[in-house]
Amino acid sequence: MKDFIFTFSLFSSALFFSITAILGIGYDNTSSGLYMYYCIISFVITFLTFLLVYSKQHKYKEHNVLFIVAFIYILVGIVSGFFTDKSVLCFGAFCLPAICIGIYYANYGQIGDMVKWLDVVMWIMTAAMFFLLRNLSVSMLEGVSYYSQELSYHAALCFLLDLFLLSYGSNYKRFALFNNKIIRILNIVLLLAYPVAILYSGGRGGFVAIFVGVLIYAFTSGHKKVKSNIVVGILLIVLGFGFASLITKSGSADFMGNLQRNGERVFAYITKEGIDMSETSGRDKVYAKTLNLVGQNPLGYGLFSYKTVLQKETKQPYPHNLFLEWMIQGGILLFLFYSYILFFILRKYHRTRKAGRASPLLIPFMVYSLVLLCFSGSYMEEPFFWFTLSYIYCIRNSKSKHAIVLDNTNMVYSSN
Repeated sequence: MKDFIFTFSLFSSALFFSITAILGIGYDNTSSGLYMYYCIISFVITFLTFLLVYSKQHKYKEHNVLFIVAFIYILVGIVSGFFTDKSVLCFGAFCLPAICIGIYYANYGQIGDMVKWLDVVMWIMTAAMFFLLRNLSVSMLEGVSYYSQELSYHAALCFLLDLFLLSYGSNYKRFALFNNKIIRILNIVLLLAYPVAILYSGGRGGFVAIFVGVLIYAFTSGHKKVKSNIVVGILLIVLGFGFASLITKSGSADFMGNLQRNGERVFAYITKEGIDMSETSGRDKVYAKTLNLVGQNPLGYGLFSYKTVLQKETKQPYPHNLFLEWMIQGGILLFLFYSYILFFILRKYHRTRKAGRASPLLIPFMVYSLVLLCFSGSYMEEPFFWFTLSYIYCIRNSKSKHAIVLDNTNMVYSSN
């Protein structure tokens, strides 16, 4: 039961908007308070479940560091008068539970126990993706909106989960339904539906996420598997454009025309001369003004107080870049500190995975969150970032009772 609670807690926000999309409920309809109550209930259930299992386990010093960091963020948010700010609320509702979940799976549980629920989550989000595509088509037809960054990242997360579940899912316990050959074929077909959805959405970040994910997959998988998957992927992409045009066409909306226009938008920043930052929907201006503010105050403007200063200059709540956010929050010192932590985390994951002590299924969470935070959003609102950080930071060495052992063919769990 706890694996169900923890998995759905990590995806709580994505699942809420996936289900509302399937039910045809728009965002405006959820602003009545339903989403707030949903978040509170999810937080309480997750936190109580964690306390129940955590109280019975051995404690490690790494846990205290993470708890202190979380406490500082929440305390600073309250003391500085930002207790109703979106970042403070999201950090408390989503990131704090994600930290606890990362701690649990690093030392007490087995991340593989999440896999059977990841299948369920992926299929719910995939179903929602087609409804979101329909909604975007209607918006295009009505002239309300012509692209969707949210849909782009939504499809990218589905793609990453699908890719790694197809590759490594058979090494874990799963519901019998998802071991079915027909479902596996559908999973393969969906691998090309997701990129088409990203191109149709016009979102650049989603494309970068799947590109980085495939690149990492190519370096972490066996050579024969990579070659066969690339060949199959090319064939499926050719067939997928025609298939996707049938299922996403809405009314008289010209699917292929919209696909071409938004596809060009996705790659607009790539030119013959290199990367053209002026084609990034104003990101270049936000980045430049953020750097200018950092130059005026190299010590930063505060974890949450920086928003007041930044919004006056850019009308944006955050700089849309993880590293720039660290710089404007705490200046060069915080930037160097967190950059070192990030380097340490990535190096530790690489080493532990090579030693067979870290699951490759952590890669989708890592890739999705880091790519997202390099172009959009704030790390104080992204649960997958804090989940991967806390998991890798707390994962024990091979002498741990719950160490994960990976041999050349299968992944198994051991209790040494």
